[in-house]
Order: sequence, then C-alpha cells, then structure tokens
Amino acid sequence: MRFRLTLPPQRTRHLVLSLTVVPLLVAALWTPVQAKKPPYYVDLKVQVNGPDGTPVRFAPIVVQQVSNWEGKRVKHPLHLELKTSLKGKIDLQQLPPGSVLIQVIAPHYDTFGKIYPLNKPAVAITIQLRPPQKQYSIYK
Repeated sequence: MRFRLTLPPQRTRHLVLSLTVVPLLVAALWTPVQAKKPPYYVDLKVQVNGPDGTPVRFAPIVVQQVSNWEGKRVKHPLHLELKTSLKGKIDLQQLPPGSVLIQVIAPHYDTFGKIYPLNKPAVAITIQLRPPQKQYSIYK
C-alpha cells in the first residue's frame, strides 16, 4: 500500500516559502556583523602647562574613549595611561574619532578632567593646571 500526502494549495505555498525563507534568515543572522570603520583617524597633541605657563614634566595623563564618531558608547573603549615629555607634551596618532576623557593627575596640582570631541583630523589641546586648593575640614 502506498502513502500519498496531499496538501491544499495554500499549505504547499506556505511550506515552500518556509523552506526557502527560513534558511536565508538563519544564514543572515549567523554571519558576523562587520564593525564600521571610522571615516578618518585623529592625531591628538596635548600640551600640559602649570599656572605660570611652564610645561609640566612627566605629568601622568589618562586618555579614555567615551563615545565613537556616531555618538554611541563603545564596547571596548580605548584606555591609555601616559606621561608627558620634558616639554610637557604628548602626541597620539591614529586615534578613532569620537569623544575622549582626558585626565591629568600631576602631583602639586589640582586634578584636571574634561571630555573633548575628536571631530577633526588634527586636534591640539592645551591644558592649564591650577595650584592645589586649600583643604577644608569640619574639625577646624
């Protein structure tokens, strides 16, 4: 005895569609998403000066990426810990565009921190550090 499966025309159409569309969707979802490349890279120059305008030598600087060029948070942000040169400068090349937080934590000066946009191919930043402020205490 032979079995013969007969389906109504609508069911066969749905079956054919599901057998062709579902594998295409699965293949599209399994392919890795390519990260977009930035339109350009940024060269960053930072000059750190004291209150009198003299360069601060060997000042520790932290550069941390806050967002990318689209304004979105980054999964694995760039994080650099550097020290300035004898002339109080750091030069960074080929940084991705977006926003970066620059912190300067130099002894004998107030800690400095500010978010800067990197939206041009070359960015130069001059940071003027202040002398430490008087500490306040409730016990005086």
